Amino acid sequence: MLYFDNLSRDTSDAYLADGLTEEIIARLGDIPRLQVKSRSAVRRFRGSADDPAALGRALASVYLVTGGVRRAGERLRVDVELMRAATGVRVWGHQYERPAGDLFAIEGDIAQEVTRNVAGQLLPSERGRLSAAPTTSPAAYDLYLRGARALWSASVQGAEQAIALLEDALRLDPQFAAAQGRIAYAYGWLVNWNLTLPGVARDSLVARGLVFADRALSEDSASSDGWLGRGMLLFYREPPDYAGSVEALGRAVALDSGNAAAHQAFGMALRRLGDFRRSEAEYRRAVAVDPDNAHSMADLGIIAFTFRRFAEARAWYDSALAHDAGAWFAVMFGARLRLDMGDTAGARADAARLPALSPSGSRPMVQAIAAQIDALAGDTAAARADLAPALRDVEGSGGAVEIREGFETALALAALGERDRALGVLARVRPRGGWLWSYLIMPWFDAIRSDPRFQALLRECRPPGAVDPT
Repeated sequence: MLYFDNLSRDTSDAYLADGLTEEIIARLGDIPRLQVKSRSAVRRFRGSADDPAALGRALASVYLVTGGVRRAGERLRVDVELMRAATGVRVWGHQYERPAGDLFAIEGDIAQEVTRNVAGQLLPSERGRLSAAPTTSPAAYDLYLRGARALWSASVQGAEQAIALLEDALRLDPQFAAAQGRIAYAYGWLVNWNLTLPGVARDSLVARGLVFADRALSEDSASSDGWLGRGMLLFYREPPDYAGSVEALGRAVALDSGNAAAHQAFGMALRRLGDFRRSEAEYRRAVAVDPDNAHSMADLGIIAFTFRRFAEARAWYDSALAHDAGAWFAVMFGARLRLDMGDTAGARADAARLPALSPSGSRPMVQAIAAQIDALAGDTAAARADLAPALRDVEGSGGAVEIREGFETALALAALGERDRALGVLARVRPRGGWLWSYLIMPWFDAIRSDPRFQALLRECRPPGAVDPT
């Protein structure tokens, strides 16, 4: 199912074509007799239908669905065509001319016709699943499509815009489970990256997100996004509920095996509990579903690095950057890896790229990483200059230190030989538990690992049910 083209004069209507495509993919994915490529897998092939045979081979698909959407005022025209990939021969096609409020019905009709022409006669249960509407409000659905597309940007601004649009959708339809699930996921994404909305404390993000996750699941217990958001947020809640997180994320992937974000989040939770074997399997599933999933590739690099498989780790970081040139997290981890592999110049070059690539809220962490690399490369003067801003934030506050900034600053201090200051920073990192433990077990901390204070912190943070990576 290829992304439909936006044929409207207004380019801002692109969300409509994208949303229609994704909704049809989701409906077709509910039919066990069909194997449907996920929205993530087909997104990079947008506009590539000129060579159906090559596209079919690239996607390992027998059939292709293409189409276009044009909005004119309150009317929609949707053109759709089903073809055999190997030959490009048209199997079925139709042009829908209807009011914009009939979008649900159009999606259902297309999903039913595609299923009938590919798999044969529909069962009554299949017909019901394919024609079900996620909301009774066309206006709420329009807002939902806008919000879902805003999340594509993977930025604070995108998450903020998505939450606002999805909340507007819920004001029109308070029982809109899909909108509630997407909001929960947006909050979970923000918490994972230590990002906040203006004027909202981190703890409030968790609490707000869980409210939406619980509402989504009360409306629809089969909401993969609802379980995804709940699973992410339970991991970061105080106190954390690791067992509940793993259970929820397991349900998310079981309900929608094509949900790459759910596989990635499940892999992350398992990795932070030390279960690297199952974690690696989930990350690989995320990449299989979404071949452009740079986050999962970078995390597979972390796993390889943990076991000193440096060449494999380097390959994963390179793959992440090949699929997403702005994957700053891959540059960040790759810089340290280059240093371990003896490429000092490459490591420093990567560190120099990070400020322009990383989110503004990650700047202290990026400065600390540059300091680590300079210190390990033997340039202590540059390292201290790099680290000064981060130290002002961390040591000057006198209070708790967030995880990512804290552990990176501690690593920089350790690289400079300042063990006591490094351990002092780690002592103030909050929250404790699996998130921090997952960094403390990494080889990066080998320089201070034998210190009794570090060992005590490691024991304190070890989450219940954690396993030692093997």
